[in-house]
Amino acid sequence: MRLRTSYIYAVLCFAFLSPSSVLFAQSFDTLRIVEPELESLEPRQYRVLGVRVQGLTTLEERDVLARFPIEVGKTLTVPGPELSDAIKRLWRQRLFSDIKVEIEQQTFEGVFLVVVVREYPVLAEIIFEGNRTFSNEDLLKKVQLVRGATLTDQALESALQRLKRFYEEEGYLLTDIRYEVKENASGRATVYFYIQESSYVTIERITWKGNKAFDNWSLNWYLEETKENNWWRNIFGRPRFDRKKFEEDKQKIINNVYRANGYRDARIISDSVYYSEDRTKLFIDITISEGPRYVIRNVKFEGNTVYPSELLEAVFGIKKGDVYNQKKIEERLRFSQEGGDISSLYLDRGYLAMRPDLEETVVAGDSVDLRIYISEGNPFRIRRVNIKGNTKTKDHVIRRELYTIPGDLFSRENIIRSIRQLAQLNYFDSEKINPDVQPLLQTEEVDITYELIEKQTDTFNASAGFSALLGFTGAIGFTFNNFSLQDITRGDAYTPLPHGDGQRLDLQWQFGRFNFNVLSLSFSEPWAFGTPTTL
Repeated sequence: MRLRTSYIYAVLCFAFLSPSSVLFAQSFDTLRIVEPELESLEPRQYRVLGVRVQGLTTLEERDVLARFPIEVGKTLTVPGPELSDAIKRLWRQRLFSDIKVEIEQQTFEGVFLVVVVREYPVLAEIIFEGNRTFSNEDLLKKVQLVRGATLTDQALESALQRLKRFYEEEGYLLTDIRYEVKENASGRATVYFYIQESSYVTIERITWKGNKAFDNWSLNWYLEETKENNWWRNIFGRPRFDRKKFEEDKQKIINNVYRANGYRDARIISDSVYYSEDRTKLFIDITISEGPRYVIRNVKFEGNTVYPSELLEAVFGIKKGDVYNQKKIEERLRFSQEGGDISSLYLDRGYLAMRPDLEETVVAGDSVDLRIYISEGNPFRIRRVNIKGNTKTKDHVIRRELYTIPGDLFSRENIIRSIRQLAQLNYFDSEKINPDVQPLLQTEEVDITYELIEKQTDTFNASAGFSALLGFTGAIGFTFNNFSLQDITRGDAYTPLPHGDGQRLDLQWQFGRFNFNVLSLSFSEPWAFGTPTTL
């Protein structure tokens, strides 16, 4: 959508004044002056004697005027920015498809204005025509249009693109979709989506050109989401082409295959995608430039004072003569899952602002010198440790498991250990234990917030059996894994029993004939007297 602005300026002579002169209009086109010669006219001022709104079908006039900044009694300059700003303010409400302001009447005292609008219709119904592969319910979920909501052009275009994307993701790449809006006199609209479904398109062949280090089969193997069609893949679902995933796959080939094996300059020169005559098969040609295979010549650390270069070189693990591996260089320099990298070494000593800058220099055609400048900064201390999301477990139960203590130096390893301890409690969703680390650069301190999601910890078990001696027997048991003995006298803590102190309560009842009853009760406190102990 674009905004269109037009000024039609009338010289307000008393004998020749038109009773309805358009001052300003705006619709979808981009802002522009329709009659630019009017801009050169001398600006004149008029007093606004009245403002009304014309063209409303569902909105109230007072609501529109409340959003229109030109009020009665205000002095208006034409040409001037006031009208443009007023129209833009109305336009931002996304209520109208067209807005213009006219002089309705001129008197000796001033002018009366009328704001002429066209409201966006209200969505009443959505109808799909031509869809055979997917149901109306499936498509309704994709368009994300809400009945009763204002139907803007932007919403329609977004719905159209979502539908097209859906068909493409499902393999119907050449499906044609268009829409039509039919509006009734009351401002309610029905949207028709006309769908011309294409055949399912499969990837018939992927051809590589320019590759010498890796053959076609190997490169196709590394394509994770873009696969050629064959008989055994049809068993698990026919492979389909997704442009976005194809672009991601190409980048992975460069980063994870070529640049991880010394081909630092490798790049995709071009690719082409084309269809068979019946438009049911897709062919992909990819041309690649591999470049030379590089090896590491020298590795040099600069700026480091906390750790000697010999230690950094040992942790870095990349030395002279090694094949250039961009992925490994980044992992050993900045982050690895195991923590055996340069950044983790500094983070475990509190150097939260440490930054390694890598400079690569190509020498002798196929060798690379690595110069790593370490900007160490100063160590950070923990200012606060916050806990969020623990709706049942008390703070002290969580804090006693943490290795991050206010006043201590920040340590990445201690955060990892804290996460591990919290997960072992089995009170929280272990996959969503998310510490938020907020450094305070001015004071060289850090706030850590552990965001937790409680999960169900109590268990119930029941069993039944039969024996010749006791006949029918049964057992019922309850285990409360996050029990609170301290709150046992609080009536509001029973849900169904008090929780939150990390204690364990087991209740077991076995029963059978001849008054056979066994009731067992066990209680455990993992932190008696403030130390890890079990009673």
